[in-house]
Amino acid sequence: MSLFQNLFSSSQGTRSRLGPETGPVKMDLDERMAFRREMLFDSLKTTLGNHGISTVSYRLKVVKADKRGHSFLVMVDLPLELMDSEHGSQRALMAVVKDCQRCAGAIRVGGGGRVLARQ
Repeated sequence: MSLFQNLFSSSQGTRSRLGPETGPVKMDLDERMAFRREMLFDSLKTTLGNHGISTVSYRLKVVKADKRGHSFLVMVDLPLELMDSEHGSQRALMAVVKDCQRCAGAIRVGGGGRVLARQ
């Protein structure tokens, strides 16, 4: 009979035996800033890779533009060899810049550490 009681008992009894559920832990300011920076790096690396620029051929420098790390300034050092290739034309580089701006601008981290998509 106890088998049927366990199968048909309410879920409240099971929860109280297992202990309290824990909610999500919110990130503090330093964690959010590091997370934003990491997401920006990932976005830039993916975008540059999509344009055929390998990760070993450039260096990224990122500086936060505000105190809380909501916006960043990005500098990409490209080798001279890239400038002589098809990827180094002004039109190709402008397309890379526009894609980087679009991808990096589409990511926003909310105050609770949630990833939100900008509309």
